[in-house]
Formats: sequence, structure tokens, C-alpha cells
Amino acid sequence: MAAGTGKPDKTPKSSIWVVEDDPAMRRILGIRLKDAAGQVSFFESGEAMLDDVDGLDGPACLVLDIRLPGMNGIEIQGELARRGFIMPIVFITSDADVPMAVAGMRAGAFDFIEKPLDYNQLKRRIGEAIEHHRKQLEPSSLRRLTTEKLGSLTPREHQVLRQLVAGHQTKTIAANLGISVRTAELHRARVMQKSGAGSLSVLVRMAIDAGISAD
Repeated sequence: MAAGTGKPDKTPKSSIWVVEDDPAMRRILGIRLKDAAGQVSFFESGEAMLDDVDGLDGPACLVLDIRLPGMNGIEIQGELARRGFIMPIVFITSDADVPMAVAGMRAGAFDFIEKPLDYNQLKRRIGEAIEHHRKQLEPSSLRRLTTEKLGSLTPREHQVLRQLVAGHQTKTIAANLGISVRTAELHRARVMQKSGAGSLSVLVRMAIDAGISAD
């Protein structure tokens, strides 16, 4: 319940997503972050996290190890940017990874923290990152994004956006518009990137607020 109102609290819950391939480190982080600023979810690879990221809603922070099997942290950051996600990233690094972490900061990461981790510092920066993301998702910010960003979409991208508002998956969008799945994926990625939305649910809310209806 919202404090002092007797009404349900509709504030979106905060999320902390941690990508760490070392099971022992995941256990330690689970203990250390149990009283952190949001609900903690763990992933052993960037690929596993990317499979779930479309379902993310509300303010969040991604805690991302630079060195991972498969996609490394910088590659994951780049893929999130390609999809249009604005979730703040806190990189965790070893000494040897600092140059990569600096590159990540230049690409928009929120911070990087070197190992051995100072867990109080990590929790503080996670809380600050979540608050930063919360402000990005405030209605006034979304209205500004709606005005500035959705107006830059091409006619085809507007078609794809309306299909997304209707809840269609990429294959269905491709079939409905008479284009290939790969082309539909590219248009979807451009819509996410141009809109600046942090997730598909945010994008849909932006479209609805802008009066864009489903096809």
C-alpha cells in the first residue's frame, strides 16, 4: 500500500540485474545485495540476460562483469544500445580490464568498480543508478521523448511501431507488412533506438501517450 494513502502502491518495482559467470561470485553478490535498492536477478551470461530484457519494466540497474564467456561486457552494452535500451550499467572489472571499462564509460555506462569489490560502494552506486533511471522514466521525460523521438521515425518504422503496440511478435510483423523477418528485426531495433525507450513496455506506453494506435 502507498504510505499514508490506503491506496495500492503502483510505483514500478526497481530491478537489479547481475551478469556474472562465476557461481561463487553470484552467491556472494546474492548475500551482499539482499538489502539493496531493488529485486536482484542473476544471469550467468549476457546472452541469457538479453533473452529476458524485453520483459524488464520500471527503473533498473545492470551490474555487468567485463570478462564473460561468449559476449563480453562491452559487446553486451553495444547490443543493448542497438536495441534502444537505456538501463544504466555498472561494470565490475579486474585491474587488467580497466581500459575496457573506460571504453564502456565513454559509450555511456554509469560507472565501473574494480575487484576486489567494495560492496558498500557497489550498493551505493546501484542505488544512484536506479534513481537516475527512475528520473529518465518519469512521465515528463517520456512525453519529451515522445515528442522528440517518435517524430523521427520513418513511415515504415511507424508501421512497425503500431504492430508492436498491437502486441505482435517479429515474425507476425514481418508477415503482416510483407517483409522479411530480418528486415522487421532491423526496423524494430531502429524504433527502439530512435525512441530512446528503455524497454518494449516503455515504448508501448510512449506510443499510446502519443495517440499512436495499433494496426
